[in-house]
Amino acid sequence: MTSDYKSESSRPQPQLPLGNSSSLRGVTENFSFHSSPEAFIASRTQQWQSENPSGTNTRTPIRAKILNRNVAVVSSYKQIQAILNASGGSGSQPPYVAAQAYDELMTEFFPPPNLLLADGCPHANMRRAWDERIKGSHSSASGPQSLLSSLVSSFLSDRSCVSLDKTIDLYEMMKELAWRVLLGALLGLSPDKDEKLFAEVQSLQEDLLRGQFSLMPISINTRIFRSPRSKGIQARKKLQEVITQRLQQLEHEGDADRTGGGGDVGGKTMPFLKVQGHQKMDEVRDHTLMMTSSLAAKGLASLLTAFFLNLFLFEMGGVKIVDDLKALADQGQTDQRRKVLRSIYLETERLSPPIVGVMRRVTRDMVVEGGHGENSTLLPKGWDVWMYFVGGGRDSAVFGENCLSFDPTRYMSDNVPEPLGFGTGAKSCLGRDLVRDIVLLTAENCLANGWSMDGDVSKPGLKAWLGWDNAKPEQWAADMKQLPTQHPTDPVTVRFAQQ
Repeated sequence: MTSDYKSESSRPQPQLPLGNSSSLRGVTENFSFHSSPEAFIASRTQQWQSENPSGTNTRTPIRAKILNRNVAVVSSYKQIQAILNASGGSGSQPPYVAAQAYDELMTEFFPPPNLLLADGCPHANMRRAWDERIKGSHSSASGPQSLLSSLVSSFLSDRSCVSLDKTIDLYEMMKELAWRVLLGALLGLSPDKDEKLFAEVQSLQEDLLRGQFSLMPISINTRIFRSPRSKGIQARKKLQEVITQRLQQLEHEGDADRTGGGGDVGGKTMPFLKVQGHQKMDEVRDHTLMMTSSLAAKGLASLLTAFFLNLFLFEMGGVKIVDDLKALADQGQTDQRRKVLRSIYLETERLSPPIVGVMRRVTRDMVVEGGHGENSTLLPKGWDVWMYFVGGGRDSAVFGENCLSFDPTRYMSDNVPEPLGFGTGAKSCLGRDLVRDIVLLTAENCLANGWSMDGDVSKPGLKAWLGWDNAKPEQWAADMKQLPTQHPTDPVTVRFAQQ
């Protein structure tokens, strides 16, 4: 699917991504893409199709000028897979790298070395250590799943957090849950016992995120004005101090009350707590900074929101799928119920990924093969490739004619391609399995305690995000925010009850 560019007269010459771009247009395209990637991509593809009605499909790479960069926006599932799985071979630079693509947006907020900004062998070595850390703690009886389950249960049973029989904003509730679980699992913080520190970390992380995604990418710090970027960088420095102090405190408490190996504190494993092997405190600190980011909390809240809407409100044949799950539980079909719940989750992740995509920089001229009888696409050295997961997850060439529709049974089959929500290949998201655990543990807890949820999903863009219906690009843009994470623009009001 992807290869070095070599001119061969016997083959059709690969073409640049569709469309034309310029620095002047780039100013407009910055704002347009930031407002709604879905509308940006759909409108440009539709424009090209109307001008060239010879058969261009909706998953063909398109060209844009964003952040003054030449960008190829890729939304074909197979092309995304090929790019993210491309290898440079032993000892050579990978053809697509993250560090150069993310440098301007990320380096000042998440300083390297870290998994996000590392490529090739440095990334592989670092990733191996963190994979061992997570897998090792997962095998422990007091591992992260036990801790996550405890944190989720504590939140859902706290009536100051979840008011039954009252109308609430589902996304805001899930965002509060996400903060509690992430800061509780990774820093041992509770808003009850550590109210001031919990609120400080949360506030600083929100300042960091606003600075990172500000449309004014310059640092201004004067007596009368500080730009969002300047505030974000200052927040990062403060967070590094706070996280270091917290990790040292937890390590001291763990030494005084050790119940087992690997960083157990009070019988609950802190998987990112202890500095292990050749890892240094700075590395553990900076990875904890990323994993407790506002971006992580909002991404988790996005997944939880979409999943709960699907779980409790979606109907098939006039019957809510949650009622079918309850029937399976009543019949003692625990394994089948668990398979259905997993299928609902994976279908949610396919259609409604929390992060709309990832970036890579092209290090040498590369070619990605075309589909549907189309020419291959040339990705020149120095260009960025922005892979749009929302489009890849809705690719009819991979997911069939009903690719735009939510099908809760799709992943009951083992041969359905994995969702793209957490990437793929060597640089797939380290926290994927932990996030999936959190979402499923939250649902299992609610179902086990007889919860029901009522609400109304009427916005066209929201229905399209969930895969319940189709919507025009402008409706999607009006009803959904897509950067930095996907979530509804307006409150989605629901009411929980307990039988």
